[in-house]
Amino acid sequence: MERTMRGLFSRAAATLVLMLLTTATAWAADVTVTSETTSWTDGNTYNVTSNVTITDRITVTGTVTLNLGAGATLTATKGITVNTGNSLTINGTGTLYAGTTNGTDNTCESNCAGIGDGDDDV
Repeated sequence: MERTMRGLFSRAAATLVLMLLTTATAWAADVTVTSETTSWTDGNTYNVTSNVTITDRITVTGTVTLNLGAGATLTATKGITVNTGNSLTINGTGTLYAGTTNGTDNTCESNCAGIGDGDDDV
């Protein structure tokens, strides 16, 4: 009887650990970027798979990865905010326009960094 209880406890503990590890892994997600994807959050990977224009400023919170797919373009007309303590890693062969629609003309309402820690950066 004691051996059976110990075996059940061991299996239950192993199952609990597996569930916790699986849940922790599930928090990170692959997100396909759309024109409404303006808040990029910790641990997620954001994938641009087609041409997308986002007209609001994008905000990065935590550690975020942006993947620009081959032939895809992300146009972030008001740029991307990455405040101190947060990070954005950009990968891929696609195109990113931040704070512009064509790589030349500034489309922000004031002088702002395409990628930086706020609207008034230059």
